Amino acid sequence: MKISRDSLALAFPDDTISVAEQGDLPAAITDPDVRTILTDVGFPEEVVSCIMLEELDAPLQTLAEYRKSGHAPDQVADCYVIAITEVMTVCLGGASGQCFFVPRENADDQEIRLAASKLEYFLDFLSTLNVELADLEGSSDEETKRVEDRLIAGFRAVDPDAVAASEGAWRREIQRCIGEVLL
Repeated sequence: MKISRDSLALAFPDDTISVAEQGDLPAAITDPDVRTILTDVGFPEEVVSCIMLEELDAPLQTLAEYRKSGHAPDQVADCYVIAITEVMTVCLGGASGQCFFVPRENADDQEIRLAASKLEYFLDFLSTLNVELADLEGSSDEETKRVEDRLIAGFRAVDPDAVAASEGAWRREIQRCIGEVLL
């Protein structure tokens, strides 16, 4: 496994990294790599206030539990909420380790997209994004576009299926994060 608690701490030096207790993980999270990440590696708090990750010292909720209105799409209702952005929720398949972008209930586009084939790839990408963002202050539009393209190309090399399914969603999140840094 490429991602580690140390690499996460290096990428998110200002964040507290939270981990789950083995006994607190839902039984439906069966993928061994996912269980290891949740209990040994953990989650950072956020990516520049744009992508907010769940704290693992509290029980993970399924999308159906999180959306108290009961309007959770069937295909991801039993997936676990791991992150929230302004426009979507990121959910984790406990048996597959796949991460999905799920639009907010009131969004015009309700298509669910693969965000990452593995939780490890999702966290590794967020780590890379956070490191890149740390060096962007004062950058030109041309430089920020090159950073965005480099991030997408790097993620495509690791997880081509996720980029094929959700390149537009990832680009929007990258642009939102860049915009937050350049404010």
